[in-house]
Amino acid sequence: MKRITSFLKDDKLNEEGLENQRFLIDHKGDLELEKELENYFNSLEADDITDKKKIEDHYYLLTEKLGIKGRWLRGKAISSVLIWGTRIAAIIAIPLMIAVGLLVSSRQQPVEWNEIIVPFGQIRTLELADGSTMTLNSGSRLIYPLEFQGKERKVFLNGEVSADISKDPKKPFIIQSGDQSVLVHGTSFDFKNYESSDCTELLLKNGSVSFGYSCEETERLVRLSPGEMLQLDKSNGKLEIDRFSTENFKSFDEDRAIRFNNLKVSDIAEDLERIFDVKIIIKDEKLANTRYLAYFTNHESLDQILKAISDNNKSMQVERKDGVIYLSIRR
Repeated sequence: MKRITSFLKDDKLNEEGLENQRFLIDHKGDLELEKELENYFNSLEADDITDKKKIEDHYYLLTEKLGIKGRWLRGKAISSVLIWGTRIAAIIAIPLMIAVGLLVSSRQQPVEWNEIIVPFGQIRTLELADGSTMTLNSGSRLIYPLEFQGKERKVFLNGEVSADISKDPKKPFIIQSGDQSVLVHGTSFDFKNYESSDCTELLLKNGSVSFGYSCEETERLVRLSPGEMLQLDKSNGKLEIDRFSTENFKSFDEDRAIRFNNLKVSDIAEDLERIFDVKIIIKDEKLANTRYLAYFTNHESLDQILKAISDNNKSMQVERKDGVIYLSIRR
């Protein structure tokens, strides 16, 4: 066990150090090892670490050694190292404890996460621990905590949601969706961002939200007002904001309302596949990039929707074969 003490005191990170770091991860429940770490951290109390720069340097080296910054490790390894960080925070000397606390304060208790995946052709509604409700459309995936800890309420989404979020100014609500995020200020809104789709949409019914996204390696933030609809084309980074009527607007969970706001046929086909649990193949690239504006609010069937689109575009042909729908340009 003395090698662990030497490892923590050494100011170099090398292959031997990496082996010791992995050893810490693999033996995070070892009582003898915990005692060795406790003795080491208790010995720090005798040191005169009062200078802020020394505290920062000491903290940086220690977190690097324990892998808390994740320099080499990924995935489950990081989770294991963070568990060590939490244990260490409980026994570390006061000055260093304050620094580590900045990192692990929100992890005082292990966070339990739930995951919900909505099958094609279905819709699911759930209530979160703070009383917020989220209705998920077909093919959506949401990861959320059983309880919100720390200074924020954060969930992870791939899909489409109609949300009514409880207001809490001291603990903002964040939906993380890939490299995009929605900062919610106590609000009702619809948000759609499927990983496979080129289009992201955010419609604000009431309250206030901020939309964060990356464009040309720059982080940007846009705040919406009620009645505003944001649309981001992920293929080129183009963002547009339009107005819509909040009084006449229906979310997808109301009469299975379906909205195509200047969407490519490729994105429309993906939406219809999820909603009606069918397979659609587009034979022509030109057709796939054609855009349509349509709004269906009376529980229309798939055939009615396809007919409306093909009637609007006389050159589009719809065929069915072996349970698959083929869209092509009429020759």
